Amino acid sequence: MLHRARIGVIAAATVLITVSCTAAPGPSKADSSTTAAPTTTAPPTLSTAPQPILVIGPAGIGADLGAIEHAIGLHAVRTGTSIEYIAVDDPNREFGRRSAQDLPGDVFLIDSGALLRQAAIDRTAVVIPRAVDTAISDTWGVTWTLPARLGDALYGAPIDSSIESLVWFQPAAFDGGRYDVPETWNQLVNLAEEMIDDDRVPFCGFDDDAERTRSFVDWTFELIVRSHDVSVYDQILAEELSYTDWKIFGDLTKMRDLWATKDVGFGIPEEEQNVGEDEPEVLQGAVGLLDRSCHLVHGGVEVAQSFPEGTRFADGTPDAIDVALFPGPRGNVPVIADVTYAVSRVDQAEVWSLIQYLGSAEFADDRRGAQGDSDVPDFQSAASGQDLFRLSLLELSLLDVMSRATESREHWSELAPPAVRIVLLERGEAVSNGNSGIVDALETIDAAF
Repeated sequence: MLHRARIGVIAAATVLITVSCTAAPGPSKADSSTTAAPTTTAPPTLSTAPQPILVIGPAGIGADLGAIEHAIGLHAVRTGTSIEYIAVDDPNREFGRRSAQDLPGDVFLIDSGALLRQAAIDRTAVVIPRAVDTAISDTWGVTWTLPARLGDALYGAPIDSSIESLVWFQPAAFDGGRYDVPETWNQLVNLAEEMIDDDRVPFCGFDDDAERTRSFVDWTFELIVRSHDVSVYDQILAEELSYTDWKIFGDLTKMRDLWATKDVGFGIPEEEQNVGEDEPEVLQGAVGLLDRSCHLVHGGVEVAQSFPEGTRFADGTPDAIDVALFPGPRGNVPVIADVTYAVSRVDQAEVWSLIQYLGSAEFADDRRGAQGDSDVPDFQSAASGQDLFRLSLLELSLLDVMSRATESREHWSELAPPAVRIVLLERGEAVSNGNSGIVDALETIDAAF
């Protein structure tokens, strides 16, 4: 489904968005001989007669609905640029379709690093000029820009960074039990053992088998990305490393041992549950953390969105919920995150001005300003220089976690081939339930290559 809007200047600080049936000009092609980023040292200069720019991206959800259009509209007002925004259900697919069919589209907002890298190889994405690259890199840092590079050339400007490698907890419940928030894998295991000894449930349960299985595989890849050099994560998902490799075997064994620990949590409720005195009811994340029947939940910002309205976050009150980084064995901090990039198909000064804006803290502030007041963010930005007074306390906690990240990687489900994804979930469920040996599971996954 498409939603087309024309954004332009009609008066000082006023943006007009109207339905438009006109087609935007088609993209010009990048020079196929370009192999490295241009060596421009000065910011691009706007022409005296800006050409319309066609931007295609997501509509947004929740409070973020329409916020990207609003922010781009502010940029149009400030620069005198005519911009048309089309919101689509699947910007990644639309980018591929329009590139393959040579259909109009200047700037695309996509959240697939693999698609971005392929576009760089195919020359359907244009190298970002050096001056713009420098401005974006200074704002986001190597953690978030490196995945958008091919060699030394930058092809995408990060515009948001939804981190998945999070652990949600209630600080007051930890202080009361004299527990420390774990920063390494061994600390996490030791914390679970301490809580079990104190008749507490360390980890919250799940709604169903599918959610539990997905979480087990998520946890395993969280362990893989931080147990070794991140190249191991890259190689295993690129089918360049066997799953039966000793490193993967060791990580899956650690995960199986934790999930198989008696009274550790990770359960799912039965349809007709008869709870005895020695059998505490399995509760899911939001409910369990609030009533302290369980103490840790792994997941992205969607976990915060599952709490009831009125839940307090990171404000130091007894019932408040906060967030920390998912612990790695060595305390290192590569993270798994869903990053959206702004990609250009044309080499045009007005487009580079827009790309530089989309990769700026100003864009994050403008986008957030279009949203209603909420403690729970509908998008995350790791850009430095944001107006901290606009951020909720939870957003400040998330920004602190993201600032500690050394490298970012896409979620395993975006990188693994479809056949392997299916087998990973099937074998993950069998291992987590004790219905499969680890060697058998890994050999089965290898066979799906």
